[in-house]
Amino acid sequence: MECFLIIIVNMKKYLLLFILSLSFQLLIAQDYNLLDDKVNQYPKQFHSIESLAKRISSDFTTDIDKTRALFYWLSNNITYDNDDANDGKGTYKRIKLDKNYKTKLTEQQIKYANRCLRKQMAVCEGYSQIMKHTLDILDIECEVISGYAKKNAREIGRVRNTSNHAWNAVKLNNEWQLIDATWSAGEYNSQAISTYFLIQPEQLILSHLPKDSKWQLLDKPITKSKFFFRPVIFYTYYTSGLKLNKNQIGLLKVKTGEKIKLVFSKINETISYRYEFKNQPYTSPLKFKKEKDNYAVEIAFNETRNSELTIYSNNTGVLEFKILVAK
Repeated sequence: MECFLIIIVNMKKYLLLFILSLSFQLLIAQDYNLLDDKVNQYPKQFHSIESLAKRISSDFTTDIDKTRALFYWLSNNITYDNDDANDGKGTYKRIKLDKNYKTKLTEQQIKYANRCLRKQMAVCEGYSQIMKHTLDILDIECEVISGYAKKNAREIGRVRNTSNHAWNAVKLNNEWQLIDATWSAGEYNSQAISTYFLIQPEQLILSHLPKDSKWQLLDKPITKSKFFFRPVIFYTYYTSGLKLNKNQIGLLKVKTGEKIKLVFSKINETISYRYEFKNQPYTSPLKFKKEKDNYAVEIAFNETRNSELTIYSNNTGVLEFKILVAK
């Protein structure tokens, strides 16, 4: 009887802890809604990072709220500059490598951040420099991370030597957190904002690889080769109910007439999953088969040329694979 009472007490204790944890998470979500509504009342344009920092500082007190306010404002008010991304020109002037190098570089970065702010357009370097130097003013530790990102299936298997993306690490409550204001920006960005604000390192590594492996923030960093051979992940993947098997690669070689096999460690049986090959005018349903702890799906490949395979969750693209015709 005494043991039974102890079990009951422990169950009540764990239930209480669960309820408190869930309530805290809901409170955070509600706070973000209130915070975001407040930031929606901000001007669409600030002429300097100082004025933006001053407005944020006057409205919010905690570091996480200030960081969220800046991130949310950037995502909604700075447009991605496709012309700047494609012009091939360098962002900064050449600086002599001497004792004043870091000071001069920081001056250029601040000027560039202010220019992007006034222009209301930026590429990844602009978003990340605005984040860094505005948070510097707010006395919040922030770093710009340079690295690699994959956006489409053509990039799978092509190991780059030159970085093509930049994002941020922010120190909150003595822990480094990852954010990407560039990939959260856009016309339909509410889910992207939720995804790329304080995203877990295990999630971001699926699409972002820092040049410096320490910024993976993983106990076991992955290699560049492994990153580039993984499938392309869209932000919709994180709410799709799908979870790829850790050994699933994104570059698949298959003969015409054979089947492509994909393996997932998790699916949501209430969601409709479909697939489509490049230039195919229709999607087809995926039929999963349970294999021990995994879910496998086989897709007939009848193409005679190299192709790309997109996986959809409720009619939204979540994954892309590169398909090579084997000889």
